[in-house]
Amino acid sequence: MKTKIIFFASDEFGADALEALNVEKKYQIEAIISPTIKRQGRNRKIIESQIDAFAIKNNIEIFRPKSIDPAFIELLAKKEADIGIVVSSGYLIPDDLINIFPHKIINVHPSLLPKYRGPSPIQASLLNGDLISGITIMEITNHLDGGPILAQLPLKISALDNAITLKERLIPLATKLLLKTLANLINNQITQEKQNERQASYTKKIEKNDGKINWSQNAKTINNQIRAYAGWPNAYTKYKDKRLTILSAYPVNLDTSNQYKKIGSVCIGNNRTYNIENHEEKIFASVRCNNSELIITEIQLENKRRMPIKDFINGNENFLTSYLG
Repeated sequence: MKTKIIFFASDEFGADALEALNVEKKYQIEAIISPTIKRQGRNRKIIESQIDAFAIKNNIEIFRPKSIDPAFIELLAKKEADIGIVVSSGYLIPDDLINIFPHKIINVHPSLLPKYRGPSPIQASLLNGDLISGITIMEITNHLDGGPILAQLPLKISALDNAITLKERLIPLATKLLLKTLANLINNQITQEKQNERQASYTKKIEKNDGKINWSQNAKTINNQIRAYAGWPNAYTKYKDKRLTILSAYPVNLDTSNQYKKIGSVCIGNNRTYNIENHEEKIFASVRCNNSELIITEIQLENKRRMPIKDFINGNENFLTSYLG
């Protein structure tokens, strides 16, 4: 007999897991619960997500409740599913919903809980300059991301990782761990581990202005901000009263030739180089920060395309004598 699943998801994190579960003959996706359809642009054009595409392709019913109320719980109970799986769904899960499933509801969370509970664990790990991230499979309770741990897998964070690339690397790890954990759970071969509340930390909802750069901070802190907010809201500053998005950068020690320059000043490369991941790269421009410099490697000026800093300088020669802020 197949294990019947109700799946809660909203993005590519969930889409990959859905595809993997669908391949397994022992599972059956009864329904997908996903947030309201997204619209984009002036014409409010509907944006089809990977979750939507999967549901249509496989003829699986998809629900989009604004919230999970008693009437919706009653509707799902009629599906007689064995387990619920949550992968970045955005819904608050009430106890009454959890209790309709014999195997409860499990959650795939992109951090090593109890560290980084809440909505932005990937961004938080990069903001804090962590060297390790990972995936946790946990049972959902009424305590935010505080339920018992069923399984975990760590992942090393690269110096070149940002929120986009780290998420991409975590997705297959999450799917692999989910399949293994789900099989063990259904076969009653799981030992739950209670979370240590003393080690718990929480993340916040990211706001658009979180991306604004304060050049009086040190370069490492600013670089972590750039990495964490890649994709949205992106790290940005002002250049000639226009928004300048810093897409990639790298922190280095303050060169003696720039020690008397004002914070936020753009500095020329002076034929200097820096080393990242065992590769030597030439410095074309950097920004004076607090006792440090931030090498700029890729940027995007407001209403323009993204480009390497070398190309940007070629079209904006006065950039090298400018001030950002």
